[in-house]
Formats: sequence, C-alpha cells, structure tokens
Amino acid sequence: MKVQRRVHRDWVEEVSREILWEKVEGLDGSPGESFSLVLQGLRRARATLEIQVADVNDNAPQFLSPPSVFTVPETSPAGSSITKLRTKDVDTGISGMARFSVDNELFTVDKAKCSNKECFTTLRLAKQLDFESQRIHHVVVKAEDGNPHSNRSNSVSHTVTIHVGDEDECVYD
Repeated sequence: MKVQRRVHRDWVEEVSREILWEKVEGLDGSPGESFSLVLQGLRRARATLEIQVADVNDNAPQFLSPPSVFTVPETSPAGSSITKLRTKDVDTGISGMARFSVDNELFTVDKAKCSNKECFTTLRLAKQLDFESQRIHHVVVKAEDGNPHSNRSNSVSHTVTIHVGDEDECVYD
C-alpha cells in the first residue's frame, strides 16, 4: 500500500486491519502459510510486516465411515483383528494426530499410524470371548488429538457392537 499524502495514523491502522482480515480469513494453519504486508510512508520510509500463521488445535478428529456391528466367533484367539478404524483431522502437527483408546478390557487398539491428516488403528481382542458368559459387547473407541499433557486436546468417540458367535466347544470325557 503506497501512501501519497500525509494520512491519519488511525486510518492506516484500520486499512491494515482490513487487509490482514481479508487475507487471514479462511486460513486454518496450513503448513508454511505466511504473508507480508508492506507499508510505505513519506520520504521513502518503508516497513514490512511478516506474518506466520500457526495452527491451533480447534478441530476434533472425525471417524470416517466407522463400522458399527460385528460378529466375532468365541473361538477367536486374543490378538485377533476385528476391524480397522480411521479418523481425519484438519489440524496440523500433533494437533491433527489421533491417539486411540477403548473402555473395555476385553479389547485393545493398535498404536495409531498417521499420514496425510488421517490416522488408522485396528480394534483387536485382548482376551478370548465367551458366548455363554456374555453374548454382546459394546466397545467405546475414543480418538483424541493434541498434546496428551495439555488441556488443548479434542476427542470423539464411536461405539462398536460385538456379537459373540457361538461355536461348538470340545467336551473331554
């Protein structure tokens, strides 16, 4: 912006604010996003304002097409894979990386693998299931992003229903 005549300082500040707002509006912390604002005053005075955009953790991860209901044979051993789960988070860096957990000791999730703003995990059996003890299990899978040691994390949960399939069990005499 070139200033050809003496202008009131408040006017320059207002114009600068408007320019910044128009440029910044709609950004969500894209990596390496930056821009410059050059102010030129009287007698060739010039100032450059370099602005770096930093992402904040303002978006929770979202499950992508999460599966909800499965049947698992009671003879499936511990460690058996039940399903793969996937999340997406538009935040960048650690703010966009999900950590997964479950609320049921009979199940576990693998450590998340993240790439291109998506994170993946596998829901597995931690212990063998027993049809006669419990026929249906509801497992809440939680995806949480951000730094686990700060209060700047977001989370989302998804419930998976597991029906235990009855299998013939060997009876020894």
